[in-house]
Amino acid sequence: MTTLNLPFNGEGLSLGGDPLMLDKFSVSFLNSFKEGIAYLKDNDDKFTAPVLLISGNKDLFVVPKDAIDFYNETNSLDKSLILYPNFGHLLMLENGGQKINDDVAEWIGERVK
Repeated sequence: MTTLNLPFNGEGLSLGGDPLMLDKFSVSFLNSFKEGIAYLKDNDDKFTAPVLLISGNKDLFVVPKDAIDFYNETNSLDKSLILYPNFGHLLMLENGGQKINDDVAEWIGERVK
């Protein structure tokens, strides 16, 4: 198995000292993301389940454009998109993240009545 070193220290992907943060990854791990994204793009019109898409506008790892594109292309009749200003990848763990937790809980709560 071919492994690659993570090209940076993982800052912004996880909390400092996170024992689950990878420092190496396999090529197949990387390819699985590519295949999964291609599948979503090819099948987004078939997606009809309720969906809440959230993104920080400063997320460098999963860019907000991906959430916007999926929102625009899905055929779900119950879809919501929230873009949080000044948030990065660790939305709920960043300063002010409780607001995001509350928004997600409210969205779910509205659907389980």
